[in-house]
Amino acid sequence: MGSSLAYCITQDGKLTGDIVIPEGWTTHAASLTNNNSNMTSVVFPTTYTMLPSAACVNSENLESVTFKAPVTDVPMQAFYQCTGMTHLDIDWTQIKAIGSGGFYMALLIANFPNGIDVRLDNAVSIADNGLSGCTAIRTLHLGNKLTNCAAAFSANTHTLTVEEGFDCNLPVGGMRASDTDWAGIIANYKDNSSTGITRTLTLPAADYAALSEETLAAAKAKGLTVASA
Repeated sequence: MGSSLAYCITQDGKLTGDIVIPEGWTTHAASLTNNNSNMTSVVFPTTYTMLPSAACVNSENLESVTFKAPVTDVPMQAFYQCTGMTHLDIDWTQIKAIGSGGFYMALLIANFPNGIDVRLDNAVSIADNGLSGCTAIRTLHLGNKLTNCAAAFSANTHTLTVEEGFDCNLPVGGMRASDTDWAGIIANYKDNSSTGITRTLTLPAADYAALSEETLAAAKAKGLTVASA
């Protein structure tokens, strides 16, 4: 596994302070960093490839997380309830999956006052609560590779975009999406009319009410059901 990890360890087997995972390591035991009130920052090396489930769950004093190389999977509860986070250096565009509760309540507008713009160009799956409670996420872009998207978004997310050919059910009823161009999103949805496949776009009630009959007709013609949350 490469270099050894030389840090103070508490009686309960937790690393303390500012942690730098050594180069050569590809993963680590989650027990070193989860439920850890003594850890303030963690840096993952360029060799790191697999973040374990519940890697930093409930580590409320964790302020800074840096990935020196892209990770493709953020597993279940990886940063669940890391409510003290003020810095996250991660390449969102390379993430393929966010597990249940992956970032739940970890990215708060109180800690990121300028907001965060998230581009999930290559995401295939966003599980339930994957991004819930992340009030700092200001804009969210979803690529057309997405096939599973649970009710995963924050009520503070204002702007949502999808790539042309987007082909996934999209439950966004929890969003405060006043700036989102829903007609544009409908225009970018894949036309499934010839396949018999039906997709669902569930909107906040006020946004649904604002859609024109022409837009709703265009959605129906594509095999897209637009519903009110």
